[in-house]
Amino acid sequence: MTLTCYTNLIPLRQTTKLLSAFYKDGHNVRGFSPSNKYGVQSVSLEDSGKYSCMVETMFGNVRKKSLVSYIQVHELFSSPVIEVMPNPALEGDEMTLTCFTNLIPLRQTTKLLFAFYGDGHNVQGFSPSNRYGVQSIHLEDSGKYSCMVETMSNNVKKESPVSYITVHGE
Repeated sequence: MTLTCYTNLIPLRQTTKLLSAFYKDGHNVRGFSPSNKYGVQSVSLEDSGKYSCMVETMFGNVRKKSLVSYIQVHELFSSPVIEVMPNPALEGDEMTLTCFTNLIPLRQTTKLLFAFYGDGHNVQGFSPSNRYGVQSIHLEDSGKYSCMVETMSNNVKKESPVSYITVHGE
């Protein structure tokens, strides 16, 4: 995200050098600099807030503050949830774990990758499939399972809550 602080100099003062500073929720996030831009490398929900900028001359004798603009950062996709089928699971059954998440309507074409974990160990690396299957489960397959979802560019990553799966004997 890049914020730009715009101002207009009167024609007689076009060569005046200006410095810009930026504020979020009233707190300084970037001190005075010759650049009129402020960038946030990877935007997160916490970057939502009220932003403003201040411009001053090089000697600080003229200073003006912008109006406040509210910027709302939206969640790209919801926190994932893992679902187990069948539930309850019986020894010898085929078990399928599915990782569910929802992309916001404006970003439906964003490609996501899914990974699955059993007892903290990766059981399926990142792939476009939101499913992980075990042909024939055993009692040892009981444990804590979770899934992780990330964007192809790896700049947004979220993990599901852990789901405990108990495989029952026949």
